[in-house]
Amino acid sequence: RNNPDAIIFKNFFPIQYPKKVKEVEKEFDFVYFAQEVSQKKGIEDAIDALAIVKKEKPDVTLKVVGYCPPNYNFFLNEKIDNLGLTENISFHDYFPLHSDMHQYIKKAKFALLPVKLDVIPGTVVEAMLLELPVLTYKTTGTPYLNKDGETVLISEIGNIEELAANMLRLLNCPELAEQLKKKAKAFAEKEFDNAANAKRLLADYKA
Repeated sequence: RNNPDAIIFKNFFPIQYPKKVKEVEKEFDFVYFAQEVSQKKGIEDAIDALAIVKKEKPDVTLKVVGYCPPNYNFFLNEKIDNLGLTENISFHDYFPLHSDMHQYIKKAKFALLPVKLDVIPGTVVEAMLLELPVLTYKTTGTPYLNKDGETVLISEIGNIEELAANMLRLLNCPELAEQLKKKAKAFAEKEFDNAANAKRLLADYKA
């Protein structure tokens, strides 16, 4: 808008690739993970959506992984209690080693990451590389992940009913989950290759 002759180029922040992650037995349905658990990262929406899903799937589970400030943790636990989800949601503190966190979240069947602010959240890409089918929100960047076909399930920001419906789609359709995780990993490895992005950025600067 300000400079019609500007050169626009695409580049992504480096992704911390999961390394030496072993296959493990699934222990919970959904995982939400973040360096710091917060409202802008969508945790409250994830909890509200789980409450809807529980009406159809009473035993559905969600593991919340990441540092949660004490006051906010108290608020979330009150919310969870009020919604009758104390048996469905549990917390795990922040992992100092990113690799340990990657290994732990492999215990989930799906990644529930309704982040509201990031263009393409790093957690979404990490989950794709870990072959966890992803549920996320429509930010300015996440539709890009489906440019070559559906690799993640996207809901409008704040649309809890749509988020819950997508969660039920995964729970009720193992074939869809299997299809998504394969397509997502292939897409992420192609589009978020750190070495290729570094070369492209260097070429853009030279141009």
